[in-house]
Amino acid sequence: MRFRVTVGVLAGLLLAAGCSSGGTIQRDAGNSATGGSGTGGSATGGSGTGGLGNIGALGGSKSSPLAGHYYWGTADGKNFLGVYFADGSHAYTGLPHQGLPSCTDGDTGSGTPQGIDAQGCTTYSYDASSGAVAVGSMQGTYSSSAFTLDGLHLAQLMVPGAGSTLSVSLISVYASGAGSDFSGGFSTLTLGPDGQFATASGASVGTLDGDVAALPADQHGTYRIAAGGKLELEFAAGTNVVRTIGIDQEDTRQPALRGAMLDSTYFENQATMNN
Repeated sequence: MRFRVTVGVLAGLLLAAGCSSGGTIQRDAGNSATGGSGTGGSATGGSGTGGLGNIGALGGSKSSPLAGHYYWGTADGKNFLGVYFADGSHAYTGLPHQGLPSCTDGDTGSGTPQGIDAQGCTTYSYDASSGAVAVGSMQGTYSSSAFTLDGLHLAQLMVPGAGSTLSVSLISVYASGAGSDFSGGFSTLTLGPDGQFATASGASVGTLDGDVAALPADQHGTYRIAAGGKLELEFAAGTNVVRTIGIDQEDTRQPALRGAMLDSTYFENQATMNN
């Protein structure tokens, strides 16, 4: 698999954020971004539609149309609210790491919940007649066309089914401070349809281009999408990393995904980020 990513976009993003005058970009609701590099477009694999693999395979239920679905929202582009509805009565508030928890039988997720109002596993209720939703301490309404919690609009993050593969180049840009206190950089992750991935991160700009096999062993490897929204990365160096993956594709009529939430970090699709 070959990869190509142009990171020259970083300078424009930082200027647009006003970092030179004290602005801030922070697309990570928890830890700093980590990722890879390459070219990108759409997802493939499984038995799903729209070229996006087994998206939505976790479904819903008669007791709750929310069951099995993962949602996110942001009011300022830097702090995120995440909610995963594990079944008809249990939900996880926050952006889960290392897979979507069932919130039953002791499976309460990995690490500390990240994001706005992150409470971890809790209970929720849904009134089909009124659309009223209560998730822990948050209140909102749900319909087939809109979902809000505490006044924040939430969009669905589609979960690729086990065995799906993607063909996309994702990038996360982060920056903060101004003047001598300014810091910023990027992380990229390329996922190929052949099950290979490549990563890159840093603070410089330019174009990365080459064959994955030529990269250092700690910057490439093979990946697998497992059940429960788990993206398993096996580096050639022998390190294994597991991320939670949720695909941001609000308009399901479009074959190209807009981005993806990896754990608590939002990555944009380089092929569509300027559209």
